[in-house]
Amino acid sequence: MAAPYVLQAGETETWTGRPAARRLFGAADVFLIPLGIFFSVFSIVWVTLGGWSDNPFSAALLIAFSFYLLIGRFPVKYLTKRASTYKLTSDRALVLRRGKIVAEQDFALGSAQLIESLSRKYATVTFDADPVEGVLQMSIIGKYNWLYENSGMDIFLTIVRRLIGGWGPLRFFDLPLEEAKLLTAAAHSL
Repeated sequence: MAAPYVLQAGETETWTGRPAARRLFGAADVFLIPLGIFFSVFSIVWVTLGGWSDNPFSAALLIAFSFYLLIGRFPVKYLTKRASTYKLTSDRALVLRRGKIVAEQDFALGSAQLIESLSRKYATVTFDADPVEGVLQMSIIGKYNWLYENSGMDIFLTIVRRLIGGWGPLRFFDLPLEEAKLLTAAAHSL
């Protein structure tokens, strides 16, 4: 369960920002949209040809997943971003949803990295408690999980993280570029 946001003793709030909620497409969509089209067409053809008759529950599950992958994840992504706030304190980087902490990470001085989007209008800022150790300990799944973190497929990552534990650094996605530069400068000055 998410804990309410409260500053710890001696901690000060340095920066607060929000993701751009209307920015719905990202790098993962190059893969996820064609995959969604494939699964949607496959499920419709399968049901039309009678493949569902043996197990209608499987057919319904496949159709629901394929349409979520193709269309449903975009409203989920939009609503999640609208409810999200990013905070940087003197000790931690936090992601809040509706005032409750959903992700937090202590970070080392200088560990904030800015990654510009291809459009050069938005950026992702990554925080890592120990950049070298974090990279060495990341699993194969964790190495690529950032592609899906901001895709509307986050719910599946949340399930996996709860089963096997978290991995990888904390990221603030889809910040306007100038705001991301201010955040990075603030993180480096702490």
